[in-house]
Amino acid sequence: MPRKPREKSPTDHYHVMMRGINKERIFDNPKHKNFLLDLLETHIKENNIEILAYCIMNNHLHLVLQGDLTDISAALKKVNIRFAMRLNKDQDRVGHVFQDRYKSEVIYNDQHLLQAIKYVHNNPVKAKMTNKPEDYKLSSYRFYLGKSDKVLSKGSREMILEIAGGYNRFVDFHKANDYKEFIDTKEELENNRLEHAQVVIAGFFKEHGIEEVGNSIKDSDLMEDLIEELLEKSRLSHRRIADMLQVNSNIVHGISGRMNTEKQKEPSPMLGGRRRDD
Repeated sequence: MPRKPREKSPTDHYHVMMRGINKERIFDNPKHKNFLLDLLETHIKENNIEILAYCIMNNHLHLVLQGDLTDISAALKKVNIRFAMRLNKDQDRVGHVFQDRYKSEVIYNDQHLLQAIKYVHNNPVKAKMTNKPEDYKLSSYRFYLGKSDKVLSKGSREMILEIAGGYNRFVDFHKANDYKEFIDTKEELENNRLEHAQVVIAGFFKEHGIEEVGNSIKDSDLMEDLIEELLEKSRLSHRRIADMLQVNSNIVHGISGRMNTEKQKEPSPMLGGRRRDD
């Protein structure tokens, strides 16, 4: 089947992820991470593309870019080829280094842009690699705090800080909990959803004076309320929710089915002639 054409962003902003093939830790060696930064500086910038954020993890890379989609694709193809040649030579290996073509998603407005940048900078925190984004050296967050960076421009920094409402608001924004999802590895998406679900459960327990999950929730109505809240907020599978709450998965299936039926009966909420983005 032919590949689906990439969606063009109305803002020319994109969030991009590139992952090592077979989940390989292709960025384990610091010299390869620095080589990748050199490639990004060369091939991204020479195509009139601005890097607004980046984070190099051990087996994947996140970028927030501003530029023409065709130019971005051409530049990333060059980065992919050059990096693969270097890694294959250093490790005496052959074949592809990155898994499939890069993944991308469009960024629709300034708020969405800030959320994408925040997500990228907090990737090492979510992965338990560091406690604070400023302690992770292979991301652009330190540049926004005033450190030097070979990839990002001062103009990009000033633009993003202005959108955020200034330096202090930018920093505070990164500290606030935000469970908006962006493209990522399946493992990290699942971990983020589990973390969010645990926050939802903890808040529900506190509100209703419940100390432990399982037999302590003897009120079936309360259990149903909690399941509904998890279905609405966590994006976890029915089986995973059932496991977390120690209930039969058929109970979760049933509640989900009822919720879907009720939603179908409701009129679609509209704002300015368009469906509201929840």
